Amino acid sequence: MRGSPCPSTGFLARLILALALPLVLGLGGVPAALACDDITARTQTAYQAGDLAALRAAHAEAEATPACSDDSLAWIGKAIVTTALKTVQADLAAGGVLASHAAMLREVRSYGRDWRLETWLGDIAFDQSDYTEAARAYQDALNTLNDEELTPRAPDVGVIEEVYTKAEVARLAADDYVGAPVTRSGEPGGLAATSYRGYRPPQRLLPVEFQFGSTLFTGKGLLALRELRDFLRTTGAQTVTLVGHTDPVGGMAANDRLSLARARAVSDALRNEGYLGEMLLIGRGERDPLDWRAPMSRQTYHQTLRRVEVRP
Repeated sequence: MRGSPCPSTGFLARLILALALPLVLGLGGVPAALACDDITARTQTAYQAGDLAALRAAHAEAEATPACSDDSLAWIGKAIVTTALKTVQADLAAGGVLASHAAMLREVRSYGRDWRLETWLGDIAFDQSDYTEAARAYQDALNTLNDEELTPRAPDVGVIEEVYTKAEVARLAADDYVGAPVTRSGEPGGLAATSYRGYRPPQRLLPVEFQFGSTLFTGKGLLALRELRDFLRTTGAQTVTLVGHTDPVGGMAANDRLSLARARAVSDALRNEGYLGEMLLIGRGERDPLDWRAPMSRQTYHQTLRRVEVRP
């Protein structure tokens, strides 16, 4: 049974800890080729003061100044993002509400990439039942934290696991299929990556979903099936375990049979797509109900239960 996707007190504490050192040291080196010295000096002053408006103004001026390089703009953008994160961090530590910062977080997104920013935007979207946007934001967070250039200091493995779980839940609950993004180098990213800075998921809750009471895939389920096919091809997996599940409607014996039939339907579809590896099929019926404790309707929750999990 998996944990809640909602931001727990422990998760927020670890996220604040993850923020603390990078936000203090994140602007440690001014680019050597920085030629717009006056803008640089004002950026430093505004950053130390936590003045987000002054930082935005400095960025706009740097964009209009030919002497300011792309590295300079990226550096000022990082100052804007980290200052915004510090503002939210301080407010949350004082008992503030994350959603009250939604507009600011969305606005600073254009200045630079940060996994903590995307995680918070995912939390806000999830709490508003916008699971599609939450799945996108969480997967962007995974991509960013997995990029050693964008995130030189990896977060704690426990934090990575929670972000991964949030991404899985949001994608299961979304009405539409949210595909995995690619990395900057064009490799499979988001939930399709094989590992995340030391964290390897023990199972993958791809939304290979089915219509109620049947082995017929939903449109979303078919798209998830194609991503599973691509994932197996990319990883070169020679064996895979497919675990079928049902919602709690109906008798246990019937659900056991249905869940196994769903695992077999995925197996047949993968075989038709040319996958030659060994597939172990398991039917778990309604025994693993995914205790998300999430703000979703009963219908949406039951849809997330009609799934097939993938285990290496």
